[in-house]
Amino acid sequence: MNILLVDQDAFARNVFARALTKEGYNVLQADSASTVAEVLRTETIDFITVDGALETAGESSLMAEIRANRHFQPAILLRSVFREEEASIEHKHYSAVLDKPISPSELLTQIARIRESRRPSPTDTLELLRSQVDDFAANIDRAIFSLEASIRQQRETNSDANQTLFEATQLVERCRQFGFVRVSQALGRVEQALSKIDARTGRMNRQLWAELNDALDDAYVAAKRHVMEHRRQAPDRETTVRRNISVVVLDEDGDIGPQLERYGSKHLFEVTLVHTLDELVSCLKVSPLHAVVVDVDDFDPNGPTIQALATLNRKRTPLAVISDSSDMNRRLAAASIGATRFMEKPLDGTEFADAVQYMAALTEKPNLNVVLFNESGSSTLEDVFGSFGYETLLVSDVQRISECLREHSASALVVECRASDSSTINLIRAVRAIPRWSELPIICHCGGGAAADILHAGADDVVTPDTEPDELHARILNRLRRTRLLTDRADRDLLTGLLTRRALLERVSIRMSEARRSGKPVAIALLDLDRFKRINDTFGHLAGDRVLMELGRMLNARFRAGDVRGRWGGEEFAVMLVDQGADVAKAALQRVLDEFSAHEFRTATGEVFNVTFSAGIAEFPEDGVQFEELLKKADERLFESKVAGRNRITK
Repeated sequence: MNILLVDQDAFARNVFARALTKEGYNVLQADSASTVAEVLRTETIDFITVDGALETAGESSLMAEIRANRHFQPAILLRSVFREEEASIEHKHYSAVLDKPISPSELLTQIARIRESRRPSPTDTLELLRSQVDDFAANIDRAIFSLEASIRQQRETNSDANQTLFEATQLVERCRQFGFVRVSQALGRVEQALSKIDARTGRMNRQLWAELNDALDDAYVAAKRHVMEHRRQAPDRETTVRRNISVVVLDEDGDIGPQLERYGSKHLFEVTLVHTLDELVSCLKVSPLHAVVVDVDDFDPNGPTIQALATLNRKRTPLAVISDSSDMNRRLAAASIGATRFMEKPLDGTEFADAVQYMAALTEKPNLNVVLFNESGSSTLEDVFGSFGYETLLVSDVQRISECLREHSASALVVECRASDSSTINLIRAVRAIPRWSELPIICHCGGGAAADILHAGADDVVTPDTEPDELHARILNRLRRTRLLTDRADRDLLTGLLTRRALLERVSIRMSEARRSGKPVAIALLDLDRFKRINDTFGHLAGDRVLMELGRMLNARFRAGDVRGRWGGEEFAVMLVDQGADVAKAALQRVLDEFSAHEFRTATGEVFNVTFSAGIAEFPEDGVQFEELLKKADERLFESKVAGRNRITK
């Protein structure tokens, strides 16, 4: 059965299309009356749904024209209860009129009723509704980005604000439809502000622009809170929600929590603010966290606060402590509850972000592929490692060590022997002499002998057969985490804190492979500082370095953890936005450009100057399926930005 969905809103069409397709319908889409006419000329349509925004009252309506051309398919009108102009639409051409907001399951039920076929079962309907809510939660930040891009374009061009207002209204209705109440309230403020734009000139004053920015920021924060709550309500159901860094902030006095919440929203962390230990306990129970941050007043090691936190942290969740003093007694008290970071007030956003990102790195599950060497061809450690989730490869031929390490993508080498001897020591030295394995964690599981000789040969640790499995696992896990953190540090450009070009290419390659498998969009952006040579020549290279550092800081802070950001070379930077298209990428980069261009740099002599950048964006798969193709297209568009006057982004 062929169903035609007629709606200007591509997002709404796609939501309903997925639901209908899952039920076995063949779905076609149209966004205007002309597109509808074209589809009806070339396709056999069995059912039509029409969004009220495309209809008009009277005999000149869209459906009236369809009927006049002898198309008599059953049809449903989806009418907005918030729009007076839709309330007067004639109903005689429709089999049913449904008021929005409407869920995909309700639409399915009505179509099934009209076709006099089976009604979807309650189980199927519930699961379908859950799936659509999950999809909406996964894409809510993209929808807000798209709205923001439209608002910025309207502001730059002073064009008719009605279309932007319509887009905001549609998004508000969708948020209500899917139960995102707080997001719809914040976006409702955006809608109200847009309605104040002068209809004759299309201009918005500075106060109105500030009001819109505040409302959009609130919408971003509300969306992240709601997505996190949505995931907690169904922890056992796999969803498509992107997992950003999740952090809980315990602020008993309420003096620093709101500030950290704002820092978190700027860095795209999912920050949950709690005020009591009981609330913290609830958060630890229902959702895995990347970090816990606590503002502690009572640092008595035997006091109730420290004792309670020590009990709570038995799961070893990475924890940071904030205090208004940094004396050693407080640091020791923080250490007693397992704190990995200690921060002193006043706290700035960069310090908070660095601490959270460090703790989040500790929670990432390391690669647990271990090559186990034992000349006897058997090992008692295979079962031990298996119980902790390790993938092991047992090797008995010393000639195959390097080959197996490479093919198994080994994260560690465990050498098992009855007693340390020259062959064991030589094996460790030989592996260490291969540059590729110079940083590989090597553990020697040895029955006896001189541990000092083994360590001098290059082993990281020596354990004995009577070592408890938990201890062995802890030793290896500690080595893996430290190695990964050191590797990550080596992959960072020292000046900007972004990925080096080599590390950037490695991560981009992985993301491109994932995109080709999933078919999801990816956006590649190239950024270049405007007239950077003039800055170095006029103000000196130290001033130029501060410019590079500031842009690196902003790029690190203003994107999601899964996005890839790196220094491409000199004053050129590259950004990859995962699961996002060019429109969202441009909106995100525009926020960075606005903030960066407004930043005042000061020289040692007190001179003040501002800097801008230009950028070009390419999108997978529209602009190419290989990274080289996307990079070339982004570079061409970067050149277009330069030619057009700099300080702009071209997509």
